[in-house]
Amino acid sequence: MTAPGHFIIAGTQANQGVILSRTHDTVSRKVSLKDQDAPWFLVMTNLDSWSRHDIRYETAVKHMTELG
Repeated sequence: MTAPGHFIIAGTQANQGVILSRTHDTVSRKVSLKDQDAPWFLVMTNLDSWSRHDIRYETAVKHMTELG
């Protein structure tokens, strides 16, 4: 890859969603629906929420959780 980025991949069956975060030459983080505490969604913004505070990420998780 020429630059780091995120790939959001969905399938046609339940729990077939994954977010891959990549550096130039490796997958740096993988988050899967089947590995999450959240039962039906993943959230990704253009900031790495695991390495710094991102109010947009927190707000999205809050609202998606409220939707149930």
